[in-house]
Amino acid sequence: MAVRYKFLEIVRSQTRTKFVPPYLFWKVACPHAWPITYIMANMGVRPNSATSLRLVLAILSFGLMLTQNGLAYDLAVGIFFIAVLLDNVDGQLARVLDAASYFGKMYDGIVDSIL
Repeated sequence: MAVRYKFLEIVRSQTRTKFVPPYLFWKVACPHAWPITYIMANMGVRPNSATSLRLVLAILSFGLMLTQNGLAYDLAVGIFFIAVLLDNVDGQLARVLDAASYFGKMYDGIVDSIL
């Protein structure tokens, strides 16, 4: 696997504009999403595919929460947090790959609402 995108390109794609994101988002969510974005970008994963994966993980986590099993519930909470982290990853992928689209913006908003 040839590395097409450098890790620092992904970190630099998170430019701060006039909008100041919440502290926990900027200091916790973004740095944890950078390695995942790096791997997915170099694997050729598109932003809409990451959004689809997030939708599947959300449905899976809700299904596991309904099982009334303690271990399954703990697993569901972990899967849910991975799905939330992937919300940041798909945005980073769209910026790094320069693959933003109108459909992707709408699809991301719909999946955010479901999540």
